Amino acid sequence: MKYIKYILLMLTLILVSCGDDSVEQGVSNDLDKAVKVEENKVQYKQQELKEADGETFTTLNNYYSKDKNNIYYVGMFDDKMKKFEKISTGSFEIIDWCYVKDENGVYCLWVEWKDIDKENLEVLNDFYAKDSESIYFLAKKIENIDMESLEVLNRYFIKDKNWIYYWGKKLENIDLETAEVVKWMYVKDKDNVYCSLVPIQWADVETFEVLQDIDDSRMTETTYLKDKNSVYVGSKMCIVKKIEWANPETFKIINGEYSQDDKNCYKWEEVVEQAECKNESK
Repeated sequence: MKYIKYILLMLTLILVSCGDDSVEQGVSNDLDKAVKVEENKVQYKQQELKEADGETFTTLNNYYSKDKNNIYYVGMFDDKMKKFEKISTGSFEIIDWCYVKDENGVYCLWVEWKDIDKENLEVLNDFYAKDSESIYFLAKKIENIDMESLEVLNRYFIKDKNWIYYWGKKLENIDLETAEVVKWMYVKDKDNVYCSLVPIQWADVETFEVLQDIDDSRMTETTYLKDKNSVYVGSKMCIVKKIEWANPETFKIINGEYSQDDKNCYKWEEVVEQAECKNESK
């Protein structure tokens, strides 16, 4: 239980700090650019890795590196590269950004996952996995889920014959028969639109849409939303704000953050000078 709480705490930090190019903004989006090897010395940003062997040091992806002696990862709390203790360098294997394994076990966010049936581990996406008996959100078992009817909807939502789950938590009030994922963290049923577990009370169910084509392999800071009545700005923390002056009938996006309608230019929910929209549209 202690290691599960640690994993969930680290995930919270990821989501608070993440940007639109990486699951993990605190860590360099391109680890190769953050690492320098000179005269057999390895440096990550301003940190010298005194234990690392420069001749054999190599980055494996944006999260892991190795040399002939050790595996290394970048900590989320302090952005320091650290030695992965008690893992076999020879048998180390990356399963996914969260999940790795060696000959002795499976690890989730660098913490040993003791309860998993490692022989039957199957990673479903960034946040969900299963073994022969259970479904997991990261390393936390989802209780009482029906494995036979399991369906992965996107990287945030899964469902079984009884419930839809967001990050392993039941959407208690959603109507399962009419529920559908709109895009990203947004889902709706016949009565409501939700961002993760949060209902958007004023949204029109029939016409609600997420305007930007969000790449599901990434997380973004903010996105434009609209229905027949209004235009909104929604954040990754599910804070949804109405753009009070926006006309949904003429509203269009110029680029990632700028938009306009027949009267105004907007940078997210703020009205800005028309010249800014003209500059961005060039």
